[in-house]
Amino acid sequence: MLKKYQLLIKKEDYSNLENLLIQDSDQHVIKILSQELKEPHGVSLADGLLTALKGVTRESLSLRTKVYETLFELVRVESSDTGATINEHVLGGLTGVLLRQLDQFPTHCLLPFVDQYIELAKLGEPLHGRWLDILPKLVCTISKRQDIILGGTREMTGEDFKYHVIQTFCEQTWPATTTSSLLVAFKEMNLEKQELTDIVLKVERVLRSLEYQNVPPIIYQLVLLTQSKIPGAAIRTVEAYFREQEKKMLAEQPQPIASMDEINSAEVTDQQINTDRAQRDLREAQGTVILHVTHLAQFDPSIAKDYIKLLKTARWLPHVLFSPFNLSLALSLASIERYQDQVVEAVCKSIHHSLLLAQKSRHSAWLRRVWPLAVDLQNVLRTTIVNSAQGWQQVCSGVCVVLLSLLEGGAGVRDEAASLGVTCLPLLLSSHPQTAPHCLKQIANCSLIASRPRHYLAALSRIGRCSPMVLVEHQSLVRELLLEQLQHHQPATAVSILHALSNTFRMDVPLRDALMLTLRKMLFSRTVHCRVVAVQGLLLLLRHLRVETTLSSSQASFSFSSALSQISATAAQVHGSDLGQHESLCYELLALLRRCFSQQHEVRSALYKGLYDVCRANRKLTVNILGLLLQHLSAFIDTRPACLNPIVVKDLVTLQGDSWILQEPLGDLLSVIAACKVFYRELEENPAHSKSLLDDDEDDANSPEILNDVCRTFDVLEQKLSTCELNDLDFDNNTDFSLSALGQKNQLLAQIMFSVYDAVIGHTFLCDVSRPKEKMQLCVDLFKKQRKIVELVKVKSAKSTASKKGEGTSKGKGRVSSKNEVDFKSILRLSVVTEMLALCLCEGEGEQTDLPFAECQELQAYLLSCVESHVSAHSNLSIQERDRHLPYLRRLARLLFVECFELCGRVDPDDEREVAKLHTCVNIVHSLMDNFVKHHGDKLEQILKDITNKSASNDVNTLAFLVVKGCQKMLVRLLGIEDNQALMKDSTTIVQIIAQVVCIINHDAEELQKAYEWVEKFSKEKSIGYVPLCEAIMKLLLFLSDQINARHNLDQHLARDIYHCLGDNDESVIVSDTRIEFSIISESTVTGSISVLMAHLDSSLAITEMSLNKMRAHLCTPTDYPSDKVEENVNIKLGVIIKAMNEVVRSALPLGPVMDLVIKKAEKIYGIMALYIRYYLDLFRVKNYPQISEKFERLVHMSGELLSEPLYLFLNYVEEARSGDRNIALQTAMKESKLIPALVFAIEKYEKLVIQLSKRSKVNLMTGMKLSTLRDFKIETNKLERLNNSNDDQEEREDAEEHAPASSDEKTIPKKRKASADPNNASQKRRKLQSK
Repeated sequence: MLKKYQLLIKKEDYSNLENLLIQDSDQHVIKILSQELKEPHGVSLADGLLTALKGVTRESLSLRTKVYETLFELVRVESSDTGATINEHVLGGLTGVLLRQLDQFPTHCLLPFVDQYIELAKLGEPLHGRWLDILPKLVCTISKRQDIILGGTREMTGEDFKYHVIQTFCEQTWPATTTSSLLVAFKEMNLEKQELTDIVLKVERVLRSLEYQNVPPIIYQLVLLTQSKIPGAAIRTVEAYFREQEKKMLAEQPQPIASMDEINSAEVTDQQINTDRAQRDLREAQGTVILHVTHLAQFDPSIAKDYIKLLKTARWLPHVLFSPFNLSLALSLASIERYQDQVVEAVCKSIHHSLLLAQKSRHSAWLRRVWPLAVDLQNVLRTTIVNSAQGWQQVCSGVCVVLLSLLEGGAGVRDEAASLGVTCLPLLLSSHPQTAPHCLKQIANCSLIASRPRHYLAALSRIGRCSPMVLVEHQSLVRELLLEQLQHHQPATAVSILHALSNTFRMDVPLRDALMLTLRKMLFSRTVHCRVVAVQGLLLLLRHLRVETTLSSSQASFSFSSALSQISATAAQVHGSDLGQHESLCYELLALLRRCFSQQHEVRSALYKGLYDVCRANRKLTVNILGLLLQHLSAFIDTRPACLNPIVVKDLVTLQGDSWILQEPLGDLLSVIAACKVFYRELEENPAHSKSLLDDDEDDANSPEILNDVCRTFDVLEQKLSTCELNDLDFDNNTDFSLSALGQKNQLLAQIMFSVYDAVIGHTFLCDVSRPKEKMQLCVDLFKKQRKIVELVKVKSAKSTASKKGEGTSKGKGRVSSKNEVDFKSILRLSVVTEMLALCLCEGEGEQTDLPFAECQELQAYLLSCVESHVSAHSNLSIQERDRHLPYLRRLARLLFVECFELCGRVDPDDEREVAKLHTCVNIVHSLMDNFVKHHGDKLEQILKDITNKSASNDVNTLAFLVVKGCQKMLVRLLGIEDNQALMKDSTTIVQIIAQVVCIINHDAEELQKAYEWVEKFSKEKSIGYVPLCEAIMKLLLFLSDQINARHNLDQHLARDIYHCLGDNDESVIVSDTRIEFSIISESTVTGSISVLMAHLDSSLAITEMSLNKMRAHLCTPTDYPSDKVEENVNIKLGVIIKAMNEVVRSALPLGPVMDLVIKKAEKIYGIMALYIRYYLDLFRVKNYPQISEKFERLVHMSGELLSEPLYLFLNYVEEARSGDRNIALQTAMKESKLIPALVFAIEKYEKLVIQLSKRSKVNLMTGMKLSTLRDFKIETNKLERLNNSNDDQEEREDAEEHAPASSDEKTIPKKRKASADPNNASQKRRKLQSK
């Protein structure tokens, strides 16, 4: 029988085969088929039998169904996990037969096959293999048919049946293997969005019960399934899943071990091992998913497009974007070139928003209450970099691009973001060395072309400190991109690059040789700034090449005369030596630097200033440097007794063309010699260093001679300069200081002598630690001689300028614009100024010794000006120089704070000298506190200890409050002085100091509450007529209230006082005589108070806008947040703002810019309210059956009643007030043409959105809302009445004049008035037409 079947199939005689099969018994046919199916020819037999059985008759359909069931069951069994008994090729052929013959069955025959899949899913059996491939075709075939009867009674369409099958599957439990297989099957069914959404939700539930290694294949299939219709759903699902797992992992982390018993506990060890294993599995799963998604995004733009849209939305939700997985996925997509710009921009913007939120949260209790979530960006980036080291190459390239983008910097939070990039970049290079070439190229190029290369240089410096081996391994790039390009950089940038690479030069000798060759070329460059950079680079090498023994005099003399061509040979000899032995190299460097004595004065000055730092870092070179400098100094000093002026002036300046230029900065030379000599004396007096100095016999014999020569030189300078008169200073032509060539020469000589006196004063003060009175008096005498030079130059310069102006006026040539002022810049070091100022202010004991300094008020003023210049330049110093100056600044802060406290109690407003001293001291303290907060935030505790002299206290809040209390006392003392107008500016500065210090106190500290209570009491009790002081106090009051109270209504109280102070802008409204609550608001300060209030309302609107943007972003992301709490706080905040604005717009504001300011803020309020309405419109679009809260409804009504209607009256008041003065009207016409229409447009736009929301919510929100007025043309009745009254009065006057006797001249007066009134009427008509 089998042969007959095969023969008929081969001949394709299917009609006879069907008859033969029907005549045979069904059991026999099935038996034959079952026996042959496992053979290779069984596929053709099964296909032939199903093809022959047309199913037209009942018998044919029954047999066909049985044959199909036999094949179906065999494929199911062979696809199970029990093991296959037939060939895979045969199994595939049978599956193909089943798929081809499926369409020929009626619907009722196909339904049982679907039920089999569902029943096995209910039993929890795995569904996979070839058998599952039939399900998509089976369901799709049934879905194309109509009138499907399910369960004998239920009738549905094919699409409904397909949705029913999907829902039934989603209700069952899916193992891991079943999930992947079902997703593959569902992909072939062409599902709709709702069906796909149900599957995504099911997968989201399934993922929670799976192990991590089973997650990646499921996610991959889910992305493939949803990429056509809902591409972002899968990404959101996996992102939410991994974020939840990371939180769970963080919560399950073992607690830190507290005792040795816990260390020996096996339970703790097992827990830690299990946690580490789970974390490793999680990271591997995340890496695989990232790889899958990135690979799919390369070929399907819809996936990346939807995810980038999610990134842009999530920039307001840092906790969503900055999860380790989500950030890694975003950075992985950034490795794809066509998506890089969008992804990097979205990530950088999110970083900026996160930093902005953190910055504003530090100063706003309301923001901390509403959005308490905070993201540690540095920790997230570090975690991402560490995780990407597990083979996520595409992630590390994205991290590299983002960090380099952050280094661009800018103002505000962009600067913080750049600091974040600087911190994380070394970790990236150490974890991923392959990114180093790209990073170094970008840093080198941007440091050359960027307008603000500060952060690129900081990144290079941090890499040099934290990961110097990265630079060593890429020394070819460092040599090519940095060293060879030094001459093209700005001098400050080039020096910063050298400092950043200093560690690398010490570790890599070939790179150091390359640097020396580069510096040698630059030292003989044509441009001066290249030579300055070369000198500073050589000095940097000298600082880092430590010498263990002092250079002998013979070696030093050889080094001074050695040839420059020997550098390479000397460097080659040093290669094999120990790092501590660099004597030969130091000889050559000193020889190179000795050539700089013949360079321009800029080069010499850089050399002199750097040699002192070399002495401090390389102590053994001090004597040699002193000898070198002293040898050079001998050419400019004449120590003969007959010489009155010991300075050889003729060699200090030189004539170049028609002008004189400085040749030798003698003051810098003397200053560095004095500093090095004092430093060496300190080393000798220090027991720790004196022994090492005395161990060298040759040094012991050579150093006294050099030091004695230095002392003799300075003794001569002190003696002669203290007695030298102005006539002996070699000023030519009766001391001419004009802009002529001779005057320029005299100016240069005056500046040189000024600096020489500074250097001699510094040496005289430091040469004797005991500070004898004779030496201090000598310092005062030297200073008085120096002052005579300054006064002479000022007098002569003023006379020459006045004479030239007179000549220009007499000749009719106009004004002579020549600024003939000589700039005298002090060269006193900060350490010297600090010590001298301490003696001037009688710090500590020894008042008799300090008497010469204490009596010299001019010296004190000069020292204070020196301190002021040092403090103002502190921000421009490098980090190392700031830290080195910090001890002196701390001592100065203590000295000047105490001095300010004492001066405030005894200052006489009529004494200009005392007022000027107080003003300078207060300004310096203000600048010091600003520098401390900005640049030394990690050392504030020690700084405050020094200022308050409370070394036992470790609480920063307490220490800061002590400073605040001291400032409070100073302020009260100043305000208690009669006729204190000259002290008001200092009072304002003291309030600004308080504002700086309270920023240090924690927002939850009790001291901050005390400070707020004092400021509030002061504001209510003190009436101040000085506007800047009033503004400073109001700013401080509002700042403290924002820090402490999340729901304060201080804005409303201040606005109410402004209203009561100014009165209503409607003359018919009588304002009650209510006492003003805050006395600082008065008629003289009300304009400034309005400006401060508007600025605070603007900041409040900014944080409200940020909150609304975050609320809208939450609607687009599947994250939960306390929406009711957030909305309630937003309603309260906007309610306070509207009430405060209502008080302001009802006030009779004075003419001026304050009116424009109020109009701008009103426009911004309507913009924020429109944003709030859009949030609710989005809510109605996204969610089902949302409800409008009652507080929001009241807020909208309040905006109409308290803001819209008074605003229109306010605009009329503004127009009327400004129309009274023609000049003001002309000046403000252009502003009003933009401001008022913009405000009206904002109101109309807001009202339009309110109408839309009213229709969507079925709630009438327009109650109390005044519709916009057409401002193009309107009849103002009050103006018409006034105009009619004025016309009546004019007619009465004209009639009286006509009847009264008058001269001919007087009779023409009315005609002139009418003629003068006509243009006004015409101009009014023109203004109306223009506005129309």
